[in-house]
Amino acid sequence: MSGPDVCGFGGNTTEEICARWFQLAALYTFARDHNSIDSNSQEPYALGDVVLQSAKNNLKLRYSLLKYYYYLFVSKKGLGTIWRPLFFEYPKDTNTYVDDIADT
Repeated sequence: MSGPDVCGFGGNTTEEICARWFQLAALYTFARDHNSIDSNSQEPYALGDVVLQSAKNNLKLRYSLLKYYYYLFVSKKGLGTIWRPLFFEYPKDTNTYVDDIADT
């Protein structure tokens, strides 16, 4: 499992960035709201109503997905990842990736 420090770790965040982080973090298998000790508080309630509402909505989504995540982990029996990049499933579809090496 891996995931980000929601709203970022170093430095200060903004309401918009933090609200967007909560949207993204709902889909990660692991996510936490965590920042450095010398940064401003970035808990949802500390950043205002927009961030608080975003966190509430997206945490509800996250909790609705957790049973599915657990199912995927159990079905994999600890072997491999539960998420695969789209281009693994469709390797010949160039819309699923960008080949930067070929462009240089």
